[in-house]
Amino acid sequence: MNWYVTLFCITGIIELVAGVLMLSQRRRHRDRSRLLIAIFFLLTAVVVAVTMGLMLSGRYVKGDHILGTGAILTGFALFFLLLLYPLEVLRPNWINPRRLLALISPWLFFTLLLLALLPFGQTELHSPAEILPNIYHSDVLLRVLLSLIFIPYGLWLIFIRYNWRNSSAPKRWINTIALMAMAMTVTFSLSRTLGMLWTSYLHMFLYVVLTAVILWMEFRVRFKVPDNTEEGAFATEEGAFAASLSIAEDKPMAETVLTTQELVRDKLTAAMEQPEIWQNPELSRGMLCRILGTNTNYLQKAIKELGYASYSEMINCKRVEFVRREIEAGNKENIQDLFYRAGYRSRVTAWRNFTSITGKSPSSFGLSEPSE
Repeated sequence: MNWYVTLFCITGIIELVAGVLMLSQRRRHRDRSRLLIAIFFLLTAVVVAVTMGLMLSGRYVKGDHILGTGAILTGFALFFLLLLYPLEVLRPNWINPRRLLALISPWLFFTLLLLALLPFGQTELHSPAEILPNIYHSDVLLRVLLSLIFIPYGLWLIFIRYNWRNSSAPKRWINTIALMAMAMTVTFSLSRTLGMLWTSYLHMFLYVVLTAVILWMEFRVRFKVPDNTEEGAFATEEGAFAASLSIAEDKPMAETVLTTQELVRDKLTAAMEQPEIWQNPELSRGMLCRILGTNTNYLQKAIKELGYASYSEMINCKRVEFVRREIEAGNKENIQDLFYRAGYRSRVTAWRNFTSITGKSPSSFGLSEPSE
C-alpha cells in the first residue's frame, strides 16, 4: 500500500507540473485548448492532493461498494474535460454554450434521472457478480449506462471529420489521445468495480503516459494555426481532385502496361502541380492512388519515373520546395506558418526534412526555430 501512496503522490506532482507548463503555453498562445488541458491537469492535481490529505489524516475510507454514484459522476466530469481538449484542437473555437449543452445532454439526462432516484434509496453492490442480477433496478441500470457512456463520446471524437486546414496537430495524435482517454476511463471503472490494486496502478500509468504524450505534442509537434486561415476554405474532396486532372485520355492506346504506366505518370505530374493535394497533411499513398485512379504498383513506378525514390520523398520535396521558394521570395512570416501552409503538422518533422532536402537549416535563411 505504501508503494501505491508514493506513486499516487508522484502522479499528482506530475499533473501539477504539466498544468503549470500548459498555462505558460496558454500565455504565449491565446488558445482555448491549452487552457482546457491545463485545467484538467490542475484539477487532477487537486483531487490527488485532497485524497492524500485525507489519507494522511486517517479520514480516507475506501468503501466496499462498487459503481458508486459519486465516483461515476466525478470520473465522467474529468473524462469530458479531457475530451474537450482534442476537440478544440480539431475544431478551434467550434465549442460554444449551445454545442456544449448538446454534447453533454445525454449524460445530463441520465444523471438527472439517477439523482432523482437517490431519495428513494440506492441498491448497494459489493461485487461485479451482483451487477447483472440487479440490472432491473432503475438506479443500477442508470449507473451502468453512465459508467459506459464515455465509449460513444470517444468513438465520435475518433471518427469526426478532420479539417486539416484548421487543425494544428495530426489526426493520428488526436486519435491517440482519444483512445488513451478511453483506456484511462476503462481502468478507472475497473479499479472501482473489481477493487484490484493492479487496475489502479495501470490507471496511474496511463495517466502519466497520456500527460507525456500531450506535452510532447504541445512542445515538439503542434503548430499554431495561422490567423489568416479560413475555416472550410479548402474542404475539397478526393473526387474533385481526380476530376480536375486534365489528362487527355481519348488518344488511341493499346492495352499494355507501358501505356497505362504513361497515363498514371502524366496524372501524377498534373496532381503534383496542384498544391491542394500535397499540402494536405493527411494525404497518404492510398489516398493518392484513389485520386489518380490507380494502384500502389503503378504509383510507385510513376514516382520513380519522376525522379523520386519514394512516395514520402516526393511529398516532402514538394513541401520543402514550397517553403524555400516563399523564403527566397522575401516572405519572412513566421517559419511555423510556412511549414503549416506547406502541409506539415509536426515541427520536428518539418525542420528535419527541410534541413535534409536543402542541405541548409531555416536559420541559414535568417529564420530561427521558434522557442516554445
